[in-house]
Amino acid sequence: MTFQKQLGQKVREFRNELKMTQAQLAERAGLSQPHIVQIEKGDVDPQLGTLQKIFDALYSDILIVPKPRKSLVKIKEDQIRR
Repeated sequence: MTFQKQLGQKVREFRNELKMTQAQLAERAGLSQPHIVQIEKGDVDPQLGTLQKIFDALYSDILIVPKPRKSLVKIKEDQIRR
């Protein structure tokens, strides 16, 4: 599953928990309702500023935590072998 799809699912999940319609979220975030639809479907890659508006409207904070695809020790070992 792509990052955009996962993000869209999270937006929809939070919105539904708050019993908020897409139109209500769009109004609170200052965005268009069709744009909210595209984000929830994972059809677009929203800018960080757009995400901030959405999650502010959902009474939530954004936390970005990088996660290596493999262990950092393994990455270092692979680099040494090169």
